[in-house]
Amino acid sequence: MRLPKQATAAEAIGWLVGNLVPVRTDLSGRLTGWYRLSSGEAPIPPDLKLEAVDPELPLVLHTVPNIDLLVELTVRSDPEARFVAPMGSAVPVVTLVDHISAWLSLPPGTYRLVAPSGPLGPHSILADLDAADTRLSLVLEPVPAKETT
Repeated sequence: MRLPKQATAAEAIGWLVGNLVPVRTDLSGRLTGWYRLSSGEAPIPPDLKLEAVDPELPLVLHTVPNIDLLVELTVRSDPEARFVAPMGSAVPVVTLVDHISAWLSLPPGTYRLVAPSGPLGPHSILADLDAADTRLSLVLEPVPAKETT
């Protein structure tokens, strides 16, 4: 499969899953893992654009196991909510955001998850975070209008 050079490694996984590689689930459909790329022996950072990867080296898919992480989540809504919930470490952020916003019946709009290091891309997974702590703190917030245009 040809992938756009402007795509990040994480976006490339999003295109590959369901087209060339299966969604990793158990028999009941629960996600058991996601994928990340390596080139040679070095892992490719998920936010690195493919144009920066040596085209002579093969790309290798690696499975990232999906484990439950306790996440302290703050939801910027009216009223604001804060709770601790288990979240899968290998679930794409776009899927987490979709589930949380539907589950909490948030008003229509575009939402994003924000880690202490900044907003997470839709193709990020929580396993991408360098979490030294056993409990992650994330914020679900509406995307400002100026950033959606």
